[in-house]
Amino acid sequence: MGDIEKLENRVTKLEKHGIGKILVQYVLSPVLIIAVGTMLNYKVDKNKEELQRLEIAEGMITGMFNDESPYKTFATLRIMKNVLDELLYEEIKEIIENFYANKSKTIAETDEILAAAEQVGGEDVNEVARGIMSDSSIFVELAQFRKAKVLEEEAIDDLLKGNIDGAIAKLDSTSKISAEFEQSPVLAKFIEENRDSLEDPLRREKVYQQILKNPNYNLQKNSLGNLKKRTANRK
Repeated sequence: MGDIEKLENRVTKLEKHGIGKILVQYVLSPVLIIAVGTMLNYKVDKNKEELQRLEIAEGMITGMFNDESPYKTFATLRIMKNVLDELLYEEIKEIIENFYANKSKTIAETDEILAAAEQVGGEDVNEVARGIMSDSSIFVELAQFRKAKVLEEEAIDDLLKGNIDGAIAKLDSTSKISAEFEQSPVLAKFIEENRDSLEDPLRREKVYQQILKNPNYNLQKNSLGNLKKRTANRK
């Protein structure tokens, strides 16, 4: 036990008898008083530092679970590793692992989470991803989903280029590849019904807007983004 720690214990015992303060002020040598002051200031500064870290962590955690973006969650987790002490960080990481492993999610959401983990990188983030992929059946579903997603993106690209037949054929095919795209034939039917408007440069933008505003078509984010970009550029 160091001298300062021994001294701290002595002062604590004396304070219980109401004489510690008097001894510190009048009996202890100036050198020891300085030592005690240094020790106490160190403890105060250390506590302030820990408090600041906890406040930062609290703000980060709020953002991680209020925000729907797994990318933000994983990026925040990586930052936390440099902000928090190891014990607290490991506890928070475990909470995040359990959150994503047990979260009720569609294959589309699983794909988004894994894509975010790949973008952010880092061993701890990859651990979260491995927890999500613990069920081997997900591999097959995920592969089918990603294949259908690419086909849907190509369908929207065909639509924007005026290849209506190509768009309809690809949308019909996506539902046969993955159950996540069961609404694609409904969109294909809508496109067929509005073929005349889509072939008219003055009216096709209105059809695009109708597609964007209808959540029942369940377009994936990339497809929606491409369609929104096109309509935004036309304004």
